[in-house]
Amino acid sequence: MITGARSRGFSQIGIDAGAMIENFKDVYDTFDHLTDEFVDRLVAEMDSDNCLGITRGGNHFVSEAEMRQIEFDGQRVRFKGDAIKGGANPTIETTLLEFSLANLKRIIPSSDVVTIGGKTVIRERLRIEDEDYMKALSWVRDRKDGTIIIVTLFNPMNINDVDIPGEDNDEAAIPVTFTGFNDDFADLAYAPYEIVLLAKDNVDTQGLAAQFQDEMKAANEALVKAQGDVGVVSARIKAAEAQAAAQAAAEKVAPIKGGRYNKNSSIGD
Repeated sequence: MITGARSRGFSQIGIDAGAMIENFKDVYDTFDHLTDEFVDRLVAEMDSDNCLGITRGGNHFVSEAEMRQIEFDGQRVRFKGDAIKGGANPTIETTLLEFSLANLKRIIPSSDVVTIGGKTVIRERLRIEDEDYMKALSWVRDRKDGTIIIVTLFNPMNINDVDIPGEDNDEAAIPVTFTGFNDDFADLAYAPYEIVLLAKDNVDTQGLAAQFQDEMKAANEALVKAQGDVGVVSARIKAAEAQAAAQAAAEKVAPIKGGRYNKNSSIGD
């Protein structure tokens, strides 16, 4: 049976729904691998208002590509280079259950909030201001081997309708779709999101690759030298064998010296 399953593959599977955390990029940008300090910071963020809290149905990230094909006369198949990427629209969809003030601000991004005493009033504004965009929103989840997977939208905003349901014997499950936005025209070469894998060990892959290449080079040089040494020894052995064979033949049939044959000759005196 042919299958793509392999033992190491199971360790790389993403598991569970994870958590949605606002501005978590400010935290993980200060770490280059997974440490106890990072775990402590993550736990603190999940317990703060930066965390969007309980969700239902998991989370879903997609970067919708805007692709255009160059068409020409006589085309029968697709060719490398005939595709133009016009853009990307990265989004994270989720359903929020926590009816907190912070989440209401995220659900209604262009809104004003006024609190007097125990009364809070939220009004949806029809004009979008720069401060209505979040700085970053991260979906943080586990991989089976303990690696942390982080998908972060830059400058996200909920582009869904404001849809707050309510039914008997059910919770208010609020669907939202956060979309990433670039914040200036200097970063047009990349879509406004990133995916980060934060592993337990601080592995310098470039350093390991260079070390591996050096070791392979040294091993090849040693092999060539060993093959050369073996060749020299083999040549010397063959030369010694040839010399011994020639000497044996010479002793069997010796040349005439002083009119007499050598004592090893088969002809008598």
